[in-house]
Amino acid sequence: MVFPAALFAQNYPSGPTSLSPAVQPVYKVDKRTREVKRVQPKVKRSAEYAFYDRVQKAAKMKKRTLRKLAKPQYTNPLYFGHKNPPKKREPHKMRYCQECGIRH
Repeated sequence: MVFPAALFAQNYPSGPTSLSPAVQPVYKVDKRTREVKRVQPKVKRSAEYAFYDRVQKAAKMKKRTLRKLAKPQYTNPLYFGHKNPPKKREPHKMRYCQECGIRH
């Protein structure tokens, strides 16, 4: 069997198609900007600033202690000063507590 060579030949398109656009050179654009140096104020900390910082720290500590005292360990009388409420035992199994001075 003899096949004509025209059947196996590949036809390449002469111009660019939508699938293969024309190759164009890509140039890298280098955009470098200088970092702006921020000027620090040359004012030294005065006594007023130190006082303000101390007041802020004291307020923060007071808020923290009030938040801690709001826990049921300190507000609920069933805790008797314990971190967790003591177990309720039967009367013949009750023990004397060294921490709060009550049998429970």
